[in-house]
Amino acid sequence: MNIKGTHKTSDEFAYDLLDKKQVVVVPGTAFGPGGEGYIRISYATFLEQIQKGMDLIEEYVKEYCK
Repeated sequence: MNIKGTHKTSDEFAYDLLDKKQVVVVPGTAFGPGGEGYIRISYATFLEQIQKGMDLIEEYVKEYCK
């Protein structure tokens, strides 16, 4: 997922999202320097959990990435 518009690094975004919303994502930089500005999301769960996680990511962006 592209997070370049949040003005946070991939690491900042991932760790702050975990702290503030208890949602785990992987910083794009875990896959190399070209991953900066991106996060990876696992879809290996139930659809309801995916939707809840996406809703929490949306809340996080609205609250903390202005």
